[in-house]
Parts: sequence; C-alpha cells; structure tokens
Amino acid sequence: MQLKSAKCNFSVCFVYVPPPKPGILDNAFSDVLKFISKQNPDIVIGDMNARVGSGCTNFLHKRSSLDKCTNQLGKKLLTTLCNMTICNGFARGDKPGNFTFTNANGSSVVDLCLIHNDSVNNMTKFTVDDCHLSNHCKLNLQLGQVNATQSMKVCDKIKWADVYKLKFLEQLRKIGKELEQTTYNDYCSLIYKAARAAGMKTTGSYCFNNQGPSWSDNELLQYKRSYRRQVTLFRKCNPSTNISEFFEAKKLMLQAKALYLELSREKKIAYFDKVQNKICATKNAKEFWSALNTFRKSSKHTEHGDISLNQWEEHFANVFKTHCDQNYDTVFEQISCDMLDREFDMFELNLAIKKLGMKKAAGSDGICNEVWKNLNLSFKQKLLNLFNSIYSDPSSMPKAWGEITIVPIFKKGDANEPSNYRPISLINTITKLFTTVLVKRLDKWCQQNNKITEFQAGFKSELAEWTRLLC
Repeated sequence: MQLKSAKCNFSVCFVYVPPPKPGILDNAFSDVLKFISKQNPDIVIGDMNARVGSGCTNFLHKRSSLDKCTNQLGKKLLTTLCNMTICNGFARGDKPGNFTFTNANGSSVVDLCLIHNDSVNNMTKFTVDDCHLSNHCKLNLQLGQVNATQSMKVCDKIKWADVYKLKFLEQLRKIGKELEQTTYNDYCSLIYKAARAAGMKTTGSYCFNNQGPSWSDNELLQYKRSYRRQVTLFRKCNPSTNISEFFEAKKLMLQAKALYLELSREKKIAYFDKVQNKICATKNAKEFWSALNTFRKSSKHTEHGDISLNQWEEHFANVFKTHCDQNYDTVFEQISCDMLDREFDMFELNLAIKKLGMKKAAGSDGICNEVWKNLNLSFKQKLLNLFNSIYSDPSSMPKAWGEITIVPIFKKGDANEPSNYRPISLINTITKLFTTVLVKRLDKWCQQNNKITEFQAGFKSELAEWTRLLC
C-alpha cells in the first residue's frame, strides 16, 4: 500500500504468516522475506508469528522485549531484514517491548512492526494497546515531525472544583502566615500549595482530553476495569488442562461484560435526560448553546499537523504585526490628583473580583477566576498590598503579567497550514483583575472631570444601546 500526502510518501506492507510447524521452517515465510527485500517498503507490519526475543536487525538500534524466546522464523527475520528496524521495544511508547499476543498457553511478541532505517527519524511514537475483542493487541505507529503540541511547554494550572472549596479556604487559613512578602511568585506558590493540599488537580495542558464518553464516571470505570480483569483471567485458562475452570472463567467474563454494558446504557440515558432538562431550563443564550453542543459531533481538532514552533512564531508575527508609524512624539500630561494618586482600597478590589467571569481559561500562571473569588480576607489583603506596590512603582510589575499564551484552534482546510487556525489569546487572570481595578478608577475620574466627550458612545458605562445611534 502506498500512502501519499503533501509532506510524506510511505509504502506499507501488511503481513500475515501462519504459525510454523514444530521443527520445520515454512517456505512461505522465506517467500515473504524475499518479497519484502525486493519491494523495499518503508513499513512492514502484521502477525508474522516470528518471535525475535530482544534481538536486533540493526546493532545501532538496541531494543528490549518481555518475550525472551526466539523461534526459527524470528532468527530468519533478524538475519534477512538488516535494512529495517524493529519498532517493538525500541520506539518511544514501547520501551519494555510489551506482549502482543495472549491466550491460554501464555503471552508472546508475534505481532511486529518494522520501519526502514532511512525512515526511523520520521517515527515519533509506537504503542501496543489492548484489544478485548481479540487475543492480539493493537499496534499503533505514529509518523511525522514532532508537532507544536508535543513541543509546547505545558504549564501547571489549577483545576477548580466547588467540592474542594471549604478545604481550600481551610488551607489558605493555615498557610496564610507563611506569606510575609507580597511578591507575585511567593503569592502564586502559596495559592498552588493550598490548592494541592485541598485535593485539586494542579497539573494540566492546553491539549484536549479524551477519557471516554461524556457519561462515564468512576462507577462505570470500576465496572470496566472489572470486565477487563475477567477477560485477562479467561485468556489465561487452558481448556485442555482444566475444562471446568475454563467455562467458569468464561461465565464470569460474560457476566462482567453484561453488567458493564447495562450500567453504561443506564448512564447514557440518564446523562442525555439531564442535558435535555438543562436545555429546557436555560435562562440565557450561553447556557442554551452550552447544553446544545453536547448533542453535536465533536469537531475539536486535537492535532496541529506537522507545524513547527518556528512556523507558528513566523505566522503569528505576521498576523499581529503593527502597521502604525513608530516615529512620533508622545506628550504626557503630568496630573496631580488625590483620586488617582491614592492607594487602592478593599472596596475597589472586591468590586473588581465580583465582575470576574466564571469558567474562564487561565493564562500562563494557571490561576483561574474561581480562585480570586474564593480568597479569604488575609489573602485579599496581601493581594491588595501587591497591587498598591506595583501601582506606586510600575517598574516592579512582574514580566508574567505581560505574557500571553496563544492557543491555535483549527477551523478548516489543510491542518498543516497555520493560516487555517484561529488564535485564542489567554492572559493571566491577575492581570485582568489589576486592570479592572485601574480602569474603574480612571473611568470615575474621567466622568467627574468631563474628560470624555458626549459624542463618544463606545466604552461608556450606563449608556443605553439606542443612544449610540444618536451619537
């Protein structure tokens, strides 16, 4: 089979060789090896019934294997296909060399994947995954350059959960005395410490998760693990030695499967009933579309093609390139005003925190708005002191407050073209909080001093929509 695309051209050979008879080297396998050597494909994959142990076709590519045995077919393969590398036990994702076949007689590595030595650098990952519908496992080979998602720096972030709210407040109260200085890094580290102690997850990434269906929960996962355990026990039973144990294991496996499927159906029905009731009870457009999107097919593109970080940087540099002439003089008017010069107070901070939205993505510091909304008085006072110190000395503003994390969201077209992605910019929530406090004060000062013309309609609070048509 020939696989062609804009950036790759691979030939793949799928192989199946019947199990060899004891003591006899099947001529069919020799013919297969001759065909492979003649065609010289990039990838050879399939059930070859060739056990190669930890042997290597290329001494430069050392490998390991849980199967320590080598049969006649395996020896023949190792000495013939010297221009290919065995992925099992060599590639990233299968360093132990996991078993690929399990039945009542035991486990072995008979399903192999080989890649041409010239194409080894194009291999990014190889895994052996369980398949409960067969005694053979699934072989997954990933090819291509390491994309931006894999190379991207994964930032820690707090995954807020309301069930841990009381524990979080308790931990803040315990560690509040440790916060003697009001530096930004010290403040964030203590918030993370409290979140971890409360039981919240504090490690994450901007990649999408796929942990099963939406209605899956811990109870369903337990039933699924129980079914998998029974499948493993059933495969280990040998009917030729103990037929009663074999049928008993089969009975338990089928019972575990029936319980898992029945609970899965119940969870699915209950989940969609809940979503339907949520749609009927929605009070605004955001809740309605959030519930309705559950019924839509997922269109999230989890892979960013073969786009390097340099390509992303070049693309977004052109997208956000300024077209303004930088050769101009800026005139600053020195203003002395008690309203602007005084420090922020707790009322202004609480007002800004109240305006923060819920369920918003965090920036590079990983702290979401729910954290700011659930701070106790002690941490709010430390945060207020931090804001006032930066307001009095702008040069002390942390560099992280100016960092923006750009997440590319695939739209349509070629996944290897950066222009087919829509950039989503994520800024630190503490930056939003500080600027909200600052803008509120500036807006009040502008209104009292008539600094905004009556002909301006944009960015003016308490202005009706219809009045903007008259401005």
